[in-house]
Amino acid sequence: MTKTKKHIEIVSSSKSSLSSMSKRSRDSVLAVLSKHYTDVEITLVDNLPDLNALVDRKPDLVFLGMKYIPLDPAKGFHDVNKIWISQYLDEHNIAYTGSTQKAHELETDKPTAKQYAIEAGLKTSPYYVAVQNQPLVESDIVLTYPLFIKPTDRGGGTGIDSASIAYNFAQVVSKVSSITAKTHSDSLSEEYLPGREISVAILKNSKSTDYFVMPIERIVPPNEDGVRLLSIEMKHADAGLSVTVDDMELRDSVSALALNVFHALGARDLGRIDTRLDSHGVPHFLEANLIPSLVDGYGNSPKSCKLNINLDHEQMNNLRTYADQLVLAQPGQLPKNDTTGSVAECIKAFNEALQDDLNTSAALAAISLIESKTYSQEALQALEMINEVLGLQLINTSPLSNEANSLLAEYQVARDQKEYVKSDSLREQLKSQFALAVTATSTGVLVNRICS
Repeated sequence: MTKTKKHIEIVSSSKSSLSSMSKRSRDSVLAVLSKHYTDVEITLVDNLPDLNALVDRKPDLVFLGMKYIPLDPAKGFHDVNKIWISQYLDEHNIAYTGSTQKAHELETDKPTAKQYAIEAGLKTSPYYVAVQNQPLVESDIVLTYPLFIKPTDRGGGTGIDSASIAYNFAQVVSKVSSITAKTHSDSLSEEYLPGREISVAILKNSKSTDYFVMPIERIVPPNEDGVRLLSIEMKHADAGLSVTVDDMELRDSVSALALNVFHALGARDLGRIDTRLDSHGVPHFLEANLIPSLVDGYGNSPKSCKLNINLDHEQMNNLRTYADQLVLAQPGQLPKNDTTGSVAECIKAFNEALQDDLNTSAALAAISLIESKTYSQEALQALEMINEVLGLQLINTSPLSNEANSLLAEYQVARDQKEYVKSDSLREQLKSQFALAVTATSTGVLVNRICS
C-alpha cells in the first residue's frame, strides 16, 4: 500500500487529568494511521512550552486527544486562563480533528450544554445547579424526586455512585457535599430518567457533509439498590452489555435527538451523545463526549460502529475506495455484465440476509463477495442497491474537477506510452494536489479519492 505523504501528530498528555486519550488509545490510533501516512507520531503536551513546540513543527494535522492546558497547574481545569488546544491551533492555522473551543467548553459545562439543547427545542431533563460552598435552599429545587446528581464539569463517570440518586432533600445535600469535597465542582441535579440508556456515536463522513449516526444501548449490572448506573468503576471496567437498538421508531428518534444536540453544541467531526429514556420511552439528552474512546472493542463509540455496521474504520474505507473506483470509472471503461458470478452471489446472499430479519452482519458480508473482485456496471448497481438499503453512505457521486480529470488523462497517456518516470510523477501529483489514488486493474486504471 502506498502511503500518503503527511505529517500527523497524535496529541494528548502524560497527565491523566489533562488527557482525553489513554496510552492504549494513542497506540491504537498510531498503528492505524501509520499504515496510511508517512510521518505519524505521538506527542505529549503537558504545558505551554510543549504546545509551542508542537506549533513550531507545523504538522499537517493534529489528531486531538486533549482539550486544554492550564497555565497554573495547581488550578487545573478551574484555571480561568487555561489554553484551549483547538483555539490555539486555529490561531496558528494548524488543522486538527474533533471540535472547536466553543464545543469543548460546552462539553465540559453540562448545565450550559443542557440549556443549549433546551433552546434548540430538544428534550433534556429539568435541572438545578448547586454552586459549591453555597448553602442549599430546599425551596429553590423545583424538581420532582428522585433526582440524579453529578458534577457539572466531569465525564467518564466521575462522581457517580449509588448516592447519585436522591429521593429527598437531605440526600441531595449529602451528595452535593460529597461532590464538592472530592471534585471541587458545582453539582448538577436533574430529574431522574428511569428508562434505558442509549449512547449514540456520531462520525462525519469524510466524503460528504453527512454523518454516520450509530446508537447502542448500554446495559450494566444493577447496584445493591437495583439501579443500573454507569459509574466511573463501570466505565473503567467497560462492564455490562452493549446491544443494538432494533426498534426502528426508537432508533430514529434517538438518532435525530443525538444529531440535533451534536449540531446545537457546535460539534464538528466526531463525538458521542448520551441519552436516556423517560418513563414514557421518550429519549432525553444527558451529556456529550467530543473526544470519545477510539479503541476497538472498548468504549461506546467503537462498539457503536461495530454493532451498527459491523465494520471498523479501515474496513469502511476499503469499501469506499472500491465504490469510488466504480463510480469514477471512465465512460465505457466498465463492462456491463459481471463475468465472475460474484454479483449474483452477492445479491443472493444479501436478499437472504434481508429475509432473516435484516441480519446486518450477513448483509455486510455479502459485499465482500464483490469487493475488489469484479469491476463492472452490474457490480456498481449492486453496491448502489446495498448502500441505499443499509444507509452506509458509501457512494460519492460528486464529479472530479476539470483539472483533476485533465491530469488523469495525461497520466493515462504516459502510462500507455510506457513513459513510467512521467506517469509516476503524475501519480504523485494526483495524490498531493487532488488526494486521488490510481490503481491498475484488468479493466484499466481506476481512480479513487483517498480516504482519511
